[in-house]
Amino acid sequence: MGHLWPPDWLPVQPDFYDRQRELEDLKRLTKISYKPVIIHGMGGIGKAELLKEFARIENNHRPVYPFPARQILIKYDQLALSIGMRELLKHSLANKEDYSQIWREAKLEKRAQLSREWLENLDDTLIIVDDVDSVEATLINQFLPRRARCLVLSTRNPDFIARNESSPYLLSPMQPKAAKEFLSKELRLLECPYSEDELANLAELLGNHLLAIAQAVRWISDHLLLVSRGTPTSNLINILTGSKHAERLGFLNKNSYYPRTSVSIMNKFREWILRLPEPASTDDSLIDFCSLIGFLDVKHSEFDFRHFLEFRSPELKAENEREAFPDYDLFTLDDDGLISKLKTLQNASMWTIDDSQMFAPRRLHIIWKECIRQDVGAEGRLRFVKQILRICHTMTVRDQVVRPGAHTEDWLPWVDGCLDVIEQFAIPLDSLKFPGDAMDYVQIHQSTRRSVLTFCVNCKTARNLILPGRVEDVEAQRMRTSARGLRQSFLALRAHLVEGYFPGQEGARIHAALDSIKLLASASHLEEESTLEEELTIAQERIAAAREGIPKP
Repeated sequence: MGHLWPPDWLPVQPDFYDRQRELEDLKRLTKISYKPVIIHGMGGIGKAELLKEFARIENNHRPVYPFPARQILIKYDQLALSIGMRELLKHSLANKEDYSQIWREAKLEKRAQLSREWLENLDDTLIIVDDVDSVEATLINQFLPRRARCLVLSTRNPDFIARNESSPYLLSPMQPKAAKEFLSKELRLLECPYSEDELANLAELLGNHLLAIAQAVRWISDHLLLVSRGTPTSNLINILTGSKHAERLGFLNKNSYYPRTSVSIMNKFREWILRLPEPASTDDSLIDFCSLIGFLDVKHSEFDFRHFLEFRSPELKAENEREAFPDYDLFTLDDDGLISKLKTLQNASMWTIDDSQMFAPRRLHIIWKECIRQDVGAEGRLRFVKQILRICHTMTVRDQVVRPGAHTEDWLPWVDGCLDVIEQFAIPLDSLKFPGDAMDYVQIHQSTRRSVLTFCVNCKTARNLILPGRVEDVEAQRMRTSARGLRQSFLALRAHLVEGYFPGQEGARIHAALDSIKLLASASHLEEESTLEEELTIAQERIAAAREGIPKP
């Protein structure tokens, strides 16, 4: 049995979910070298909980000394009193002196330094320092027991200690299965009804983020008595996916019961913002750059915000464009400025990727993205959306001049992303105040988007009817009704295909639905089956032609 100090660092806590692989990795990393292990990741992801579980397990095998970084001086002083001055000073004094006098004359910082030196001389002992970002760098650098044989830190900065002198370890969100288990157990305790699909959907919408999932349980618990339709879980899903942005903000601001330090997601986000380095000037705001990324982050896996910034155009860099673009300096950053900001944000764990994924798209966590969009307020949301859509329209017009008649899709992911914001935050289109051609551009894409979404929803409905594999009288009637609705939405979609405004990124979803449509048409004995087949063939040809840049006949 080991020795845990301080003993109150591990109070009784809820079950620990799905970090077995991470616990095994930590054990391996602390055995293979004397390098400090740096656990890094976004706020609320579960770094402190992982460390506490690791300390609980390791305490069965060796002494464990865990310290919250923000209390490190106080805890060192308490440790000194617990150990005793003779034991503490024996590593620091070469000859016999008056221990009592030295101790009485030592100030808090001196006693803390002696505690640090004592820790650094221990063998086969685990030392944990949690949340080193919470204190000033000069303080933590002075009192961190860097020479300890087994030191584990938690931080949001993977480069807190040079990589050749440490072992960085990225903590990612929970696995979907574990997130569902967490929700399932807590909702059963609340006697709250739910379905497996609801749990999977909710966990995905929260990005399998530990604190967000805990807050979801708290929200559901508080709303059990208020639900008159559906379930609390389905109501929360509707809030997270709909246009009730004020209710989403209320969810983000709600304090959680777990982890034990009651804190909200929005507080975690703002704490992260406050820990970012101070900008060199008002024109060099890292916070504004973070906000811009929050609006350039798109859902299509092959794109990230860097693709948008790569399209920096001479037309947009003209000085006369400054009035049209309040964030002109951000949109026209040169490579050096961009690299500097990206490096700083990477060192703050803005993205949940490690060194093995250096060439993967940079993705904001869905929770951080929502926090950014909420935090800038209505005026900030409109400001960023207007600028991004204006750039998309300007560059699309330029591309059509360069390649007359071609169908360009380069800008569609960001048009789609801005339309997401417009819908999720109930922004009126007329508030954009664009000139006619630019407004037409936005409205056409919005109309196309709605047709695509309606079509895909109907596809999902149709497929759910087919999957059970039985066609009874009632089911057959439902399938025929679904098929007719599906065909109507498809014809509306084809109207946009004819106009050439089809968003190519949705093409894969459309193609994936085609087999379901054909199966539905066959299973429900749809009278217009042959007509539907012809429509599908035409659509496939037009999608292929648009992707190859072939002008429509």
